[in-house]
Formats: sequence, C-alpha cells, structure tokens
Amino acid sequence: MTSIDKIVTIPEFYRGKTVFVTGGSGFIGKVLIEKLLRSCPDIGNIYILLRPKKNVSPKTRISTLTNTILFDSVKELHPENIDKLKYVEGDIRSINLGISQDDLEMLRTNIDIIIHIAATIRFTADLTDAALANIRGTRDICHLALSMERKPILMHVSTCYCHHDNNCIEEKMYAPHGDWRKIIEIAETMDRHTLNVMTCKMKGVKHNTYTFTKALAEQTVHDLCVGKIPTIIFRPSIVIGIYEDHIPGYFEGYSGQIGYLIGVLSGIMKCANIPADSTTETVPVDLISKGIINSIWMKGTDQSDEDVSIYNGTGRDLIEYDLHDLNKSLFNVFKETKTELNWYPTWALFDTYIFYYLYFLIFQLFPSLIGDCLISLKKHRPYLVRLQRTLFGFTNLLDYFVKNTWDIQNTKFLNSVANASVHNDDFTVKKPNIDVNIEEKMLLDHVHFILVHYLNKKLTGKPTNLIKLWILWIVWRMIEMSVLVFGVYLVYSIFN
Repeated sequence: MTSIDKIVTIPEFYRGKTVFVTGGSGFIGKVLIEKLLRSCPDIGNIYILLRPKKNVSPKTRISTLTNTILFDSVKELHPENIDKLKYVEGDIRSINLGISQDDLEMLRTNIDIIIHIAATIRFTADLTDAALANIRGTRDICHLALSMERKPILMHVSTCYCHHDNNCIEEKMYAPHGDWRKIIEIAETMDRHTLNVMTCKMKGVKHNTYTFTKALAEQTVHDLCVGKIPTIIFRPSIVIGIYEDHIPGYFEGYSGQIGYLIGVLSGIMKCANIPADSTTETVPVDLISKGIINSIWMKGTDQSDEDVSIYNGTGRDLIEYDLHDLNKSLFNVFKETKTELNWYPTWALFDTYIFYYLYFLIFQLFPSLIGDCLISLKKHRPYLVRLQRTLFGFTNLLDYFVKNTWDIQNTKFLNSVANASVHNDDFTVKKPNIDVNIEEKMLLDHVHFILVHYLNKKLTGKPTNLIKLWILWIVWRMIEMSVLVFGVYLVYSIFN
C-alpha cells in the first residue's frame, strides 16, 4: 500500500481522467456526475451511455440533464465543465450495449474509469428483461473494460438488498444462487411466457427478479474482472435526498421513503403498515456519490490491495433515521416549515393489517371516491381512486423490505467517506453535531424541497403559524375520533 504522505488528493487523482458512466441520467448518476464536474474541475471528459429516444437526440437529452438546479453550481463555478459531458448512444439491454463500432473503438482508446450504474430496478420486471439488462448488460460492460487499452478501474454499482437472504450483509462476495451464463442463455432463447412461469423456481430464495439478477451481476463482475483489472463493487441501501452538499433535500423520482413523504405532504397518503420494531437502512445520495468517487481514488492510489473492493453504502453509525423516526418528527418539522399549511399532513403507522386496511378504506379510499365523483361532475377525468390503487401497489411492493431488518456492515464505506486523506474536505462527510437533531434537519430539508419542486408551493420567510398548526392537528384528531365513535356505534347497532 502507498504511504499516506505520497497519495495525491482526490481532485489531483481525477485530473485528466476520462470517465464512462452508464445510468448517468438516473438520480445517483446525475448527482455523481455533478459532483465530479464541480469538485474535480480538471477532470477529463465524462461519457454517458444514453439510449436513443424517438424524436429526441442524445445531445438534447444532455442539455435536459444539465438544465436543472442540480447543475447550477457547476455552471457558476466551472461553466466550461458542462462541455466535458459527452454522450454515447446505446442501451444496456442490447447486445454489446447497443454501441456503434466507432464509439466502441473511441471508448477502448480513451477511458480510464468505468462507473456502471444502469440497471432495471423494477421489482416486478419479467426475468427476461431483468436478466438482459442487469446480467448481460454487466457482462458486456466487463468485456468492454477488459478490451480497453488503459486497464481502467471498473466500478459496479449494485444494491445491499441483493443479498437479503443473509441476516448479516457483510462487505464481501457471497456464493451465487445460480449460473449467470445459463441465465443469460435462457433469457435470450426461452419464450417469455414460459420463463415467467418458471421464474419463481429459478430465483429461489431471492424475493424478486431485481435482487436475483443484481446478485448474479455481482458474480459476473467477479468472475470476469477480478485479477485482470482494478475492480470495485458498491452496494447502496435505500437512497434518499442530499444531506449536506449544495442542495440539501434534493431528490428525483418517487421511490422509497421519499415516495412516502410526498404522499403524506400531498394529503393522498395517510397510513402505512409498518411494524414498530422495524428499521430501514437509508443513505443520502451525496454520501453515495462521495463513496463512489473516494473508493475509486483509493483503488487507483493503491490504498486498497483487495482483489475486489466491496462497499456497503448505508448511513448506519453516521446518519440514521427510519420511518418511525420520520413519523415522530413530523410535528416538530411542520413547526419549522416555511410555508402556510391548510391541512395537517398526518401519517398513521399500524403493526397489524386489519387496522391498516380499515384506516386505508376510511381515510384514503373513501375520500378519493368522493373526490372522483366531484371531479366527474366537472366533466374531468377522475384519477384519485386510480392513484390510491397505485399507492397501494407501491406499498405492497416495499412490504418485504420495510418489515424485515438486516445487519448491514459498512466499516469500509464509512472509512471511505469519513476518513478520506487530508486536503479532501469536499469529499468527506462530517459527523453530525450532537446538539442538532439530524433526523429533523434532514426531514425539514426534504419537506421544503418537496413542497417547492413537487407540490409547487412557495416558501415564506417565516415558519408555519404555530397556533394554526395546533388547530389543524386538533381538527384532524377530532375527525379521526368522530369516525371511530361512529364506527363503534354502527357495530354496536348491528349486533344489538
């Protein structure tokens, strides 16, 4: 291992390096690219794999990607770096990534680092689609990496939950639950319907096709690349918005805990079936981007002598909060929310299905039925019940991961983001001040971002009126109590 005094800083390491990123248009990919352009200003070109879209050129997609508030700091500090973003047409679901021969030759000649993030992340995806994207796509990335002139560092982004069949998930390789070569062959040759019928037996202990194929993708990387090129496997847990970087609370999409929070703030989600003793492993996206950047730097400066470096990216022992912490913090957060609330965004958590279903029917589905009737009277297309059906399906998909708890070890990840070498302050994560309630601070940042960018609310210069907030809370509790009393009376009347 290299002496710490002789190790270059992270920006110096990335100076002039050319990077190839798949999944660059996704949430993690965007935050990672922005961080590289902003904090490593002398980096070389960053090539992004973008699949072609009808009537939309990849160049237009690059412009769309950077024309967001996320890239405003880059444009202010290093405007010339936006031009370092280049595109390569392709698709991880296609043979050889769908990249043209000319582009393949260009990549083989110029690339120093490959960061493979792209994947099919749908839990309900057919095994055919999941296998071709997640396993064959990873195989083709490995083949491309092995054919490159500069012996690139390969970073494969996976997920902690692809090893959910282990109570303790360590930062190590696990025995495969199948042969990735055979799965690719089956996905390429077998009839889709027949494969769907066989999926349950093929995936075995894995909960869905996503976790099954991501686990085999890790094995693909291990079998093809270890001992040949510097290799890293990085496993994020449940990714939430930015913690301490330049836009606290920034998020994209509706997945995971952010989906819950958007539902609560919009008033369309009022309950969930989550056991009181359940905990969920979350990690802010800026910790993931720093972890990816730092672990590549550590590999490239010989600070890691492992054949394959594996990191479990989770906020445990650094920044932690779960859905019950979130629920308990809601009132304190709403007191600090800088907007005028006209209803109290409540969220009831139930341990048992029966109470959850009753609450869901009374306080979510029934009001949506009434709302759809009113919308229909105005001759508009009703959507509230359809939205509730989508929400119900969304929560059911997450049910297994919300109700189970894993001991995810993250010692190496914490070392990469909390103990980076001197002069790398922009890439380290500071431990929270003990006098600050970090859960409430993060929740407030997310609430403000969602109110402005998802719900089109305007922030005011001062927090919500406390008296008004208490009145809204009391009104909601009175409504709940009235419904409960009416329900008890109804049951009593029926049986007497």
